[in-house]
Amino acid sequence: MLKKDIILEICNHNINSLKLGKKHKLIKEKKGLERVIIKDLEDLKTRVRKKNIYIMVEGEEIYIKYMSLPKVYGYKLDNIVENQLIHLYGRKAEEIFYSYTIYKEQENELELLVFCVNCQRLNGLKHCIKCNNVIKKVNLIQFYFLQYFKNYVLDKSYIFIFNYNENLYITAVSDDKIIANKVIRDNNENYEFVISQYDYINDKVLGLDKKINKVYSVNLNDIRFKEYLMNEKKYTYENLGEFDEEIIMETFILNRS
Repeated sequence: MLKKDIILEICNHNINSLKLGKKHKLIKEKKGLERVIIKDLEDLKTRVRKKNIYIMVEGEEIYIKYMSLPKVYGYKLDNIVENQLIHLYGRKAEEIFYSYTIYKEQENELELLVFCVNCQRLNGLKHCIKCNNVIKKVNLIQFYFLQYFKNYVLDKSYIFIFNYNENLYITAVSDDKIIANKVIRDNNENYEFVISQYDYINDKVLGLDKKINKVYSVNLNDIRFKEYLMNEKKYTYENLGEFDEEIIMETFILNRS
């Protein structure tokens, strides 16, 4: 018997299940996608039992590690990355969800960007794996926004700022790879704090010796921050306007396999 799919949306304060209808199409209400709030761990276990699980994580900062490793591929590279994380974090490595991408290839060496997330809500899902479930994909909203807006951004290196579900994300990209990011949760409109997080990204870019000339924003509602970006001299600023947030989740679900 084929397993059915379930979509989980991990937000700031809730884990939501998104309903799928026939042929795994989305069930939509007039106000948007139909969501069911997971009440507790037992409710979660019941809903995901014997299902393929697809997860979208929101509001989590990505910790990026640079690794220079021997030039191997496939499961050998997977094992080396895993062992490096165990060396760095010890037992805490078991609590880290990670993925990696090859940043540069040398003659005998690979330079990797390893993207790590330590999310307690994700760690709670590990119990569900024991209930004959399969976690097919875990993705972060930052990656999906960048992927979706790739056709609107002409640069390969830039800063991308967007609001999604009451969180503000500030992400630096170099050669189409995330190199630094900050997440300001629960729509914190403290202007000084927002600027300090933006300055952190700028300092990170400078420290990595990356050249960035453009800043893009989507769904940016903070007028003072927007004016700050428009008046900044070291970057050119482009506002991509307002955007229906539900489209990102729909894209993730429809292209999940």
